[in-house]
Amino acid sequence: LNLMEIGVTALASNDLEHARNAFDKVLDGIESIWGTGKAAKKARQLWYNEDKKIFKGAPYERVMAYYYRGLIYLANHQYGNARAVFRAGQIQDAFAEERNHRADFALMKYLEGWASKCRGDPDLASKAFAKAKEFNSGLPVPNEGQNAIVIAELGYAPRKVTDGVGHYQLKYRRARSNETQAT
Repeated sequence: LNLMEIGVTALASNDLEHARNAFDKVLDGIESIWGTGKAAKKARQLWYNEDKKIFKGAPYERVMAYYYRGLIYLANHQYGNARAVFRAGQIQDAFAEERNHRADFALMKYLEGWASKCRGDPDLASKAFAKAKEFNSGLPVPNEGQNAIVIAELGYAPRKVTDGVGHYQLKYRRARSNETQAT
């Protein structure tokens, strides 16, 4: 969690080198838990001593780590790596507990398409953009001549709330309005 904060802060300061280092470590940690190894399987167990667990992150939080790392790859013109990281982030989204929020992160699919477009893979780009539009029909598909993308983060992340008997279930709700307006 601290490394994610460090990475985001470094990105906000346009310090891509420190951001890259932080997010590379974050992704290594995510892969160690959400991979296929024996230690990863044990770390995913629900009833496992808390003192033995490391921060696992919620699916949304893990996706955002891949999102930011992918943006760094895009900024460095490493389009194949960016595409791979955006795809890997979509896999993390598939772990969402609420079925209606699984594998529906349109932005990750859209950025996968953008990375493919920049890499010169129009077929892969077209497929990714079409899938992104399934999740969000308002997303514009860039034309052949477009060579820049502007990404602005507005608003807040989803809220975590507890639910159920004893408040042991974790649920997600839309962020509260922050009255941000785009002009």
